[in-house]
Amino acid sequence: MIFIETLGEYNRAADEYNRLIEKYPDDATAYISLATMLLMDMKDVNTSAMIYTKASELPDIESNSNFVSLKNKLQNVGGI
Repeated sequence: MIFIETLGEYNRAADEYNRLIEKYPDDATAYISLATMLLMDMKDVNTSAMIYTKASELPDIESNSNFVSLKNKLQNVGGI
């Protein structure tokens, strides 16, 4: 039961991150937070990599230390 409740919380958080991305498409924070949650907490490497790819198109994203950390994590698991 706890797993299902936790999964529901992650799904609600993912929905909120997606709303933030729609509202602020040039703000890297929601992309990085969503992709990190998907990777680390939900173990969804493919969707995390997809969000990472979208974030990689943002200007100056490579200078964002959180983005670089996400990139390294995805590379370590073979997601990118």
